[in-house]
Amino acid sequence: MAATMKRKKVSKNKKQTWRKHTDIKDVEEHLEEARREERTGGPVSEKPDEGLFFVDKDTEESPVTDESKLLSRKRKLLKADQLVLPETKIKPVGNKKRKIVSKIRKAGDLEESSDSDVEKEKSNMGYAKEANSQDSKDKVFDLWETEDAQTGDEHFLTTTRKIKVKKPKTTNRKTSKLKAVEICHPGASYNPTYDDHQLLLKTAHDVELKKVKEIEKFKRKVKFLSPEEAANLPTWTEEMSQGLFNEEEKEEDELNSDDEQEGLSTAPVRAVNRKTKQQRRKEKELQQEQKRLEEDKKKKLRQNEIFRLKSLKKEINMAEQKSEERKQKKEEIKNVSATKPKRLSRYQYEAPNIELQLSGEITGSLRTLKQEGNLFEDRFKSIQRRNIIETRQPVKRRRKYKQKTYTRKSYNQPCIKEV
Repeated sequence: MAATMKRKKVSKNKKQTWRKHTDIKDVEEHLEEARREERTGGPVSEKPDEGLFFVDKDTEESPVTDESKLLSRKRKLLKADQLVLPETKIKPVGNKKRKIVSKIRKAGDLEESSDSDVEKEKSNMGYAKEANSQDSKDKVFDLWETEDAQTGDEHFLTTTRKIKVKKPKTTNRKTSKLKAVEICHPGASYNPTYDDHQLLLKTAHDVELKKVKEIEKFKRKVKFLSPEEAANLPTWTEEMSQGLFNEEEKEEDELNSDDEQEGLSTAPVRAVNRKTKQQRRKEKELQQEQKRLEEDKKKKLRQNEIFRLKSLKKEINMAEQKSEERKQKKEEIKNVSATKPKRLSRYQYEAPNIELQLSGEITGSLRTLKQEGNLFEDRFKSIQRRNIIETRQPVKRRRKYKQKTYTRKSYNQPCIKEV
């Protein structure tokens, strides 16, 4: 008799030792066997005899056809292997052929449809996949199309393919009603008429006159003092000592302030000055009467409003007319502002100088025409005028700290030639 191993005693009061010294292989094997049976169509003990065994009584030879010849070439599964195949309870999704096979099985034709139909179905599915793959490979599309080629690959459509960014609604919004390229004034032609040229000269004169008036206005506001006026200005001590008083004036002010404080002090309430109960009652009654009269007045005004419906309608019509006028005025201001440059930065838009030629400079020939203005500057100012970019000024270089200067020792020494 073989010697039995002595079982090791271990205290299983801790979870770590419990896991280490507990043998659960038999439980795991039993659970694995139960799962395998569930996968293969349920436990064998519960299956009927018809599902496990069958009696083959058909001895007639089936007629040989082309289709049967093709199927005979394939390897047929034995009945023992067919019984072991998993019988899944999950129905196939979206395949008509599989649905037909399941209907045949339910009808009872298990022998004819179990193997041949399933194999045929699988082979047909494989051919369909190959055909689809060939069609997708053989597809021809233009590389330079505006839209991306829609392929059947899901990964390509979701991840690889570049999705077009949706444009915001403000991209096509016009910032101004002005034209991109404005036509010049007829007076700016190389050979203009007398009236057109004089009109252009007048507009240029008005612009210059406005500039001169602004300069004069600024000079009036900031008036510079003459040398005589600057000499007569008060000194710093005189200016800072203004408003200070002498000691005598201070004493008089203090006395006056004391007298005023004494006069302002409230007198004490005496028993003689107290109101009697009758006086208080009369005051209360007077207040109540006054309140009642005010309420009656309000009630009468409310009742009289019914009889002044005509005047109310007139007031409403007047208010509506005023609001309509205000609305029209706002619309006009909006239309006018749409043709003017807005202030988009700290600098205000400055219109360029009017390009013109004086009467003596007009030659009347394109060959002898004098060049006026700059095309690049004209386009830049047009973009600013139409509120596409903000007004800017060139950034000038400036020193943060004052530049230091040094004199060399040899600077004051005499030159060799002088020696």
